[in-house]
Amino acid sequence: MKIIILTLTMLLFTACSVLMVPVKAVTTAVDVAL
Repeated sequence: MKIIILTLTMLLFTACSVLMVPVKAVTTAVDVAL
């Protein structure tokens, strides 16, 4: 059971990391524009 929870946590962490890439890119672009 713990393995399933660990896997879900890793998938969630990976998804968040992937989603943060465009967010950081947009934030950087806004900082440069301003």
